Amino acid sequence: MFSKLGVVFFRGLATLLPIGVTLYLCWWLGTGSEALLGGWLQKLLPADSYMPGMGLVAGVVVVMFIGVAVKAWAVRKLLQWFEQLMLRLPMVKTLYGAVSDFLGYFSQSSKAEFNKVVLVNLPSLDAKVVGFVTTDSLQRLRAADVLVGHVAVYMPMSYQIGGYTLMLQPEQLTPLDISFEEAMRFAMTAGISKK
Repeated sequence: MFSKLGVVFFRGLATLLPIGVTLYLCWWLGTGSEALLGGWLQKLLPADSYMPGMGLVAGVVVVMFIGVAVKAWAVRKLLQWFEQLMLRLPMVKTLYGAVSDFLGYFSQSSKAEFNKVVLVNLPSLDAKVVGFVTTDSLQRLRAADVLVGHVAVYMPMSYQIGGYTLMLQPEQLTPLDISFEEAMRFAMTAGISKK
């Protein structure tokens, strides 16, 4: 009886949790931008012209403006300077670098690289793992002579932010004809995603 109740409970939790987390993140981003930018707008605009929601709209406009501005040479140089500064600070460089790299995985240019979805053959374990070829050139590593002909393959871990990067021979890889999103969803949900 209790095992059946547990199954029902976890089925409900598995249904509600993704919805709840998504709604919470949207709410958090919306209220955060409303609180920050809405407060500024209330100070800048005439007394009766501010309406609730203008901070959220301003947040979207600011993010879009930054997305356009980063294409400008001067803004890119300023961002490079700022990034070099951040990467010099002992504790900050670890956090900034990790967040920047993680978000970079989901940028359009990174998706182009990660579009090489592969199945990694691990013969010693008699297993196969979904991975993403991240680079065909390992020259920047100091052991490049040992890694001639190898490629870097990122293999994400299920339900965690992280994974492993293995240096493998191309013969150990089988290309898969699925999108980056499908492969990442499969890997991150341990294959139980139905979408």
